[in-house]
Amino acid sequence: MFCPHCGVQIRDNLSSCPRCGKDLVDKELDNSEKLSKIARILGLLDEQGKGKDWMVEEMKKAKLKLDIDKNTNSYEILKSCPMVLFHIYLGS
Repeated sequence: MFCPHCGVQIRDNLSSCPRCGKDLVDKELDNSEKLSKIARILGLLDEQGKGKDWMVEEMKKAKLKLDIDKNTNSYEILKSCPMVLFHIYLGS
């Protein structure tokens, strides 16, 4: 589990993050906010020359299990991601 605010990995069942002190409550993004974040991430990845393979490797490092096959594109991967990855990718 990761803090949705600062991205630090949480190993215990805590109610607040040991780094930033914020509540560890999963807030779902509304559709337009999520699409906006996906667009920002895709733009950043394009600028940095990173793509689908890089995203998949980062998810493996974060030990996230998503249903991804060879034909899944970057947008579909991000659309299925939990909110914490948006914070990690965007550095927020």
